[in-house]
Amino acid sequence: MTIEEAPRIVLCAGRLIYANRPSPDRTDSSARAPRNPSWRIAIDKANRASDPSVLLPLVYAAETALFLRSQELGDLPDTIEEREEIRAAINDLLMIKIHKLKWPDFTRPHLAIVN
Repeated sequence: MTIEEAPRIVLCAGRLIYANRPSPDRTDSSARAPRNPSWRIAIDKANRASDPSVLLPLVYAAETALFLRSQELGDLPDTIEEREEIRAAINDLLMIKIHKLKWPDFTRPHLAIVN
């Protein structure tokens, strides 16, 4: 992540606001879904990669893109569809971590080992 991509913090009338996150009184089009958001491109790259040394940075980049886009969307009512797509992409990343990177699968209940 470059400095330009990092969230900017702005002090506005005594309130701390992230410049890339819509405030309740902000109604501009910054939260509208771009045709092909950067998080979708990052997820596609991670899905296509198989070499762990290449895959891990792609997973981290996808997580960053998903986080930043989630911050931009906030909880605006007209962004529900993209927020659901982001949730599905987060699950895709989890499966990539478990199956391609061989991270532990903490989503499944494990059987207790009894001696």
